Amino acid sequence: MEESNFKGKSKDKRYPIYPGMRVFVYRNLNVNHLPEGLRTPVIYSIQARETISAPGFDTLRYGTVFHHAPEVTLTDCELKVSAGTGETPYGWKGVRRFGVKNVHAGVCGSLFDWDETQAFAGIRLSYNPHRNRAFVTDHGGVVYDAQAVRCASVLEGLVHRSLITAVDENRFPEFSFRQ
Repeated sequence: MEESNFKGKSKDKRYPIYPGMRVFVYRNLNVNHLPEGLRTPVIYSIQARETISAPGFDTLRYGTVFHHAPEVTLTDCELKVSAGTGETPYGWKGVRRFGVKNVHAGVCGSLFDWDETQAFAGIRLSYNPHRNRAFVTDHGGVVYDAQAVRCASVLEGLVHRSLITAVDENRFPEFSFRQ
């Protein structure tokens, strides 16, 4: 594992974290239940998509959530949505049938940063399991992958909203991402 200028610091220092590691990022459904009027940021969970062992650290296993952050930037991204069967309350089919929230959508990619001050401009994406089966642009275009994706919490009035922006120079030439 080589040294870098990676700014993200895990709250749990037991795990080896490095830029470029494969992760899955999703909106945490359990932290935004405070009374109306309190300004609570949207929080994203960062889950390992590889098992990593390094001297002096505990082993970070595939599937372990090792950090929570209000903003995360990934590169080489896939936007994933699980359908589920509709027989159980999992996936978008389960959300539609049972009306129960579950984690079934997120972004898989290489960890770039979770620095809250980094500027990032891209095409806005959204996902609503009651309307769509994939992440879509404001104009209805479906997006399954991108060069870079930024998941952020933005304050709109008194409420924090989830803002997901994507950059892919081939499809959205007005935006570019340079590492």
